[in-house]
Amino acid sequence: MKLTTVSMLSAIALFVATLPHAVGAWLVKSTHQEVGCKQLFAIQPIDHKTKAKIFARYRVNEMFKNGDRQWSALAKLWGKESAWNYKAKNPRSSAYGIAQVLNTPRNSTIEYQVNKGLKYIVHRYGTPERAWAFWQRNGWY
Repeated sequence: MKLTTVSMLSAIALFVATLPHAVGAWLVKSTHQEVGCKQLFAIQPIDHKTKAKIFARYRVNEMFKNGDRQWSALAKLWGKESAWNYKAKNPRSSAYGIAQVLNTPRNSTIEYQVNKGLKYIVHRYGTPERAWAFWQRNGWY
C-alpha cells in the first residue's frame, strides 16, 4: 500500500487528536494544528463526524487543563445529543447541529457549531464534565 502525503497528513491529524492533553497541547503550539487541520480538511475528504471530533478535540485541549477527561465527557455528551451529526435537528425546539444549541443557524459550519457548543457549556456548566453529569441526571443539558 502506497501512502500519499494527504493520507499521511490525515493519519497524523487523527493521531494528534487522540493524544493526551499535555502532549497534544505541546504539538498544537508547536505545529499550529488549527491551520494544519484547516488545510487538511480542504484537501482530504474526511467525513463530517471525524472532522468535528478532530476540531473539538483540538479546542478542548486548548481550553481546558485536564483535556483528556473533558474530551471524554464531551465525546459522550455530543454522541448522545446528535451522534456528532452536524445536520441533526430537534423536532421539539430550535436546537440544531452537533451540540444541539438553540438557534444554531442551519447552514453553520462544523467549526462554528463546535465553538458555539463549547461556549454554551463553559457559560452554563463550566466544563464538559459538568455538562455530561447534568445530562446523565436529566437526559438533556
